[in-house]
Amino acid sequence: MAKEEEKKRKEAELKAKKEEEARKLAEQKQKEAEEKRRQAELEVLRKDKEKAEAELAKIKAEQKAKEEKEKREKEEKAREKAENETALRKQQVARYKAAESVDYKDLRDSNHIIGVYSDIISKKILLLKRRVDNGKELSRADLLNFIQGISLANEKISTITRFTTKSNYLKATLETTEDIVSYIVDYIQKIYQVLYSIDILIATHDVRFIKEFQPIELITAIDNILSNSRRKRASKVIFDFTLKDGDLLLSIKDVGEPLSQSITDWNLIFEEGITTTKGSGLGLSHVKRIVEENLKGQITYNPNYTEGFELIITIPK
Repeated sequence: MAKEEEKKRKEAELKAKKEEEARKLAEQKQKEAEEKRRQAELEVLRKDKEKAEAELAKIKAEQKAKEEKEKREKEEKAREKAENETALRKQQVARYKAAESVDYKDLRDSNHIIGVYSDIISKKILLLKRRVDNGKELSRADLLNFIQGISLANEKISTITRFTTKSNYLKATLETTEDIVSYIVDYIQKIYQVLYSIDILIATHDVRFIKEFQPIELITAIDNILSNSRRKRASKVIFDFTLKDGDLLLSIKDVGEPLSQSITDWNLIFEEGITTTKGSGLGLSHVKRIVEENLKGQITYNPNYTEGFELIITIPK
């Protein structure tokens, strides 16, 4: 009997021990599960923190980029302002230099040329008066011829007066023998662009063309062409010098309004009274006369150029 009870007691103790071990195992598993859940929550919190920090870093980077951009723009505006002020000062200096006093010889030469063309105007006016006084009828062609002659001489006087502010530029003689290309480039860069605000691009291709010519005639022609471009408010004018069979080819094209469609025959643009701008209609006829009579060359209009207006001047040796 005692053995039976001892056996039952031991079995009860073993069962209790197993149940205790099972309980402890269950508690361990519960603790592990709880720890795993807690770690998962911490991982979520860590990722959320990293995401928030990344977002903050992004915002800071964008703010810094914005500030740097604003700084660059401010510096760029300051640089542009400084450059504009420098350019203005250079222009003022250039204008000041353009107003330098001339040598006596230059002034004498200028006055001589002005006198020559003033005398031409006086003679033409006197001739016109005599014809009127004699009761002779004047045709439209005769009247235009008088007006053109007077206008051309007046333009030459207007041109020569600009040279009197450029010491040693215009020489005494009415004719000179030198490189026409260099002469035109010097005139544009040293005088015309100082007096007028216009964008002029020049491509010489290292061309040289030595020829005898009359500076005042040549510059009057250039002035008339550029004056037309300025009246049309062309954005730029391009001078391009090339050689063809020994002749000098000068292409002068502006970027702006093309020839009016109302002018169906482009040859008419070189006739008196026909205007491609809002001028008198004498400018291009003057240019044609100078090119043909003084330079012994030819001038043509290029109808294939559609970005503006192009003239091609051919000057023989």
